[in-house]
Amino acid sequence: RSNIPIKSEISNNKLSCMYCNARSIVNKREELDLYLREQNIDIIGITETWLNESISDSEMGIEGYSLFRKDRKSVNKKRGGGVLFYIKDYLNVVMVEDYVGDSYHQESLIYKIDCSGTKTLLGIICRPPDSNDSLDENLYNLINHISKENCIVMGDFNFSELKWDNLNTITEQHKFVKCL
Repeated sequence: RSNIPIKSEISNNKLSCMYCNARSIVNKREELDLYLREQNIDIIGITETWLNESISDSEMGIEGYSLFRKDRKSVNKKRGGGVLFYIKDYLNVVMVEDYVGDSYHQESLIYKIDCSGTKTLLGIICRPPDSNDSLDENLYNLINHISKENCIVMGDFNFSELKWDNLNTITEQHKFVKCL
């Protein structure tokens, strides 16, 4: 088993997806490569990649997968953040330009995949724990827009007040729960 903290796994007959929060993928890339080959995962979304411009795509590449990444760009935070997808080369993937920009969430990637004739939006989102109301509104805006289509959304949303294993903390008054 991988010691990468796996948070969720989704699979069906046509497509297998996995999500994890890596807390720096650089020193875990070889282990991830092995895990992907053993488990035959089609798509993996990773948050907290901690990648930056000094780390090239070729260093992070995994044979048979296309790498799509968005590193954290912050003046205040030099470490942490970032999202990426590894998507099997045979899948037809197109970036959705409509969801790029300041009106949507900064640490997110949205792609459209065509799997056996079914078009699905695929998103990976990382909400920093210290997000402000403005960034949260951008997050809700993004989720509301992509959820109008067939979609798979993975991510780390960092609402510490929501304890998903304690349903008493999940109230419809919470803006994130309401958005979902």
